[in-house]
Amino acid sequence: MIKKRCEQQLAVFEQFPPEIQPGFSSFQGALIDNLHASNNIIEQLEINVKEA
Repeated sequence: MIKKRCEQQLAVFEQFPPEIQPGFSSFQGALIDNLHASNNIIEQLEINVKEA
């Protein structure tokens, strides 16, 4: 759910006019960090399921 929400919000961000995107760069950075974190968690869960 977190991954999907981050992806959706990043897609919306990319549609912003280029001149206002810099004002949202910290927000974009946080979304990217959350997306990477959710990907890592998903990978760990997949590894644990395979090992079980």
